Amino acid sequence: MVVPSAEIWEEIGDWSGLSVRIRNLYNQSKLETLEIVKKSWSARVTKLTREFFEDDKGKDKKGLNIFEKDNFIKCLDFAIELQLSSMRAILSENILLITQEFLPRLSVIEKYANQLDKVKKSKIINSICDLAKGALATDIYVDKVNIRIRIDHIKNAPQNLAKQAALGINKEQFTQACNKVYINLEKIVVDIFDELWRLIINNAIGQAMLFYNDFLEIQNRYQQETSEQRQAEKDWIENQLQELIQIKKGIDVILKR
Repeated sequence: MVVPSAEIWEEIGDWSGLSVRIRNLYNQSKLETLEIVKKSWSARVTKLTREFFEDDKGKDKKGLNIFEKDNFIKCLDFAIELQLSSMRAILSENILLITQEFLPRLSVIEKYANQLDKVKKSKIINSICDLAKGALATDIYVDKVNIRIRIDHIKNAPQNLAKQAALGINKEQFTQACNKVYINLEKIVVDIFDELWRLIINNAIGQAMLFYNDFLEIQNRYQQETSEQRQAEKDWIENQLQELIQIKKGIDVILKR
């Protein structure tokens, strides 16, 4: 009752505008991250190619013999670890960029939620605020089964290549392995952004809009009640309370016998 309806409608408008801004930022960040990952992995592959599959004159070598293979596998493994670490940093930066648009609105929701009873308030805070704050943690996405599997595929690429080419590694085998790594890198980026989208747009913002609609309905119902109706409700509650007190006293008497 103490919150003007105009404020709530303004909040609904702000959340609607926020969803549009986040959608645009999401699309832009997703494309930029994919491009950065593609360029960085391509640069690592080019470096490995020059070091192991080209001679001093820049011409292609036939391949690596069994004595050169072990050192190459170690270098490929190191390049993959660097790539995953770099990608994680880029993803964390972009996730923070997107969620920073969202987080300032949480304190406003908490202010209005304080007008409700404890059960409803707790439900709102848990379903919206905790969800949005949790979206900041990159581990939420990395721990997803499909993403974890893709990371394992990437990390296992060097050893799989070593087993495939037991006696030596040619450039075609190396190229095929690197292409598979990139496909998984790309899918990880897409999967993480899709999960972020689900958490913020489908869950948090959707829940926020429902909260404000419900808030308006509750407010409208109370505003339509006459003062006599509200007084009657208070009297009824008081009567129920007095009856409970009498029942408690009766129970206390029985227990003391």
